Amino acid sequence: MSKKSNRDIEEEEVVMGDHSTQFLSWFWSNCVGLIVAEPKGLSEVREVPQIWWIGTGIVSSTPFHAAGNHYTDSVESALNQPIFSYTPTIKALTYSGLAASTRARLSGKETSVLLVAMPDTAGKMSLPGVSQEVLAIQEAVGSTYSIEVRKHPTTEQVLVELKRYDIVHFACHGSSDRRDPSNSHLLFQKKDISGLSVDKLSVSKISNEQTLGRAWVAFLSVCSTVDAKVEHFADEDPHISGAFQIDGFAHVIRNSLVGGR
Repeated sequence: MSKKSNRDIEEEEVVMGDHSTQFLSWFWSNCVGLIVAEPKGLSEVREVPQIWWIGTGIVSSTPFHAAGNHYTDSVESALNQPIFSYTPTIKALTYSGLAASTRARLSGKETSVLLVAMPDTAGKMSLPGVSQEVLAIQEAVGSTYSIEVRKHPTTEQVLVELKRYDIVHFACHGSSDRRDPSNSHLLFQKKDISGLSVDKLSVSKISNEQTLGRAWVAFLSVCSTVDAKVEHFADEDPHISGAFQIDGFAHVIRNSLVGGR
């Protein structure tokens, strides 16, 4: 079998990129754009309107927020529309709303932030950007909130800490299990007689926790947190981001850095 030349690879990437642009344009014209144009009264409800998306079937893995005409400088794009958010189910959205209202009653307390950082993980590629990320957050927060950093914690330590902080920022590796989505996990580590080993915080463990009260924002600077690629779970594919919402966090923000996590 002959090897592809660099030119062949470049031309293939251009074609794939063009196909993606065509799909996002079609998706805007036939789905997202139609829905965005419908709720005209949203602007009267809040200053910045928000639309929650619940994908079903194969659409569960479709990026609604990326839909649009990206061939020109057209404003026909999801990026120029109301805030787009995702939720796995209506019940999960209702629960996170309850969490937000519960936390509002506790707003008199000082907001606390926990940074869970894994610059190194046993058997995995190092993430040098994690340490820089922690420093940047500490500098940005300053003395506004109380802030704590936990480097290289175990899963049990993280589960205990979840109940004590309003904002939890994760900077670590993540993995999606396509055979058993409930086993998708964040990677921490533990030490035993044989040395350091990976310690997995799975979707099932996160979902079984009860943080309702202080939980406010879970920020996931992690890869594979919203993968929905198991066919027989297409409508309700459990994933890491959804698990934190079910756990009681009012807001779950995902930020995956290409090539980093």
